[in-house]
Amino acid sequence: MDHPDLRGLRVRSREGYVDMSRSTEVTMMVEGSLLFGNPPSAKPLGVRFGKPERRGFGKMVVPVEVAIPLDEVQLLPVAGVWQNELEFRVTVMDKHGNRSETPVEKVRIAGSREPRPGQFFTYSTGLELRRREHTFVIAVYDPLTGAILSSSGEIGVR
Repeated sequence: MDHPDLRGLRVRSREGYVDMSRSTEVTMMVEGSLLFGNPPSAKPLGVRFGKPERRGFGKMVVPVEVAIPLDEVQLLPVAGVWQNELEFRVTVMDKHGNRSETPVEKVRIAGSREPRPGQFFTYSTGLELRRREHTFVIAVYDPLTGAILSSSGEIGVR
């Protein structure tokens, strides 16, 4: 059925086109920095690894604490609570080029007062890895401002 307002218009499509969200772009930046060495941002995160715990044959869990500087992210007062929900990503690669997935975890920061200058929020998690050396990239994305904070380096087997 022809519609009079649509006469003369053509429809085109393109295969392989992916309309990416900002969240997908951030994930690709994190993965790219692992492969090519360009950090996703110049704004650093403080990262501290704990003692690895054995988990089955050839595997370990490495506790990690990430210090997020609240001066670099935006917290907004909502219903009397200063808050934001950041996106946390971590990806690792071993010396053979085997890479982990890059899941996105939500990190909710909430407090009854506006953050003080120089204040940090510490996020703790664990990385499940094979018992070998790895290169890592950890990034936090603030969807309110678009800021990306990151850190990268080596995780050794102890």
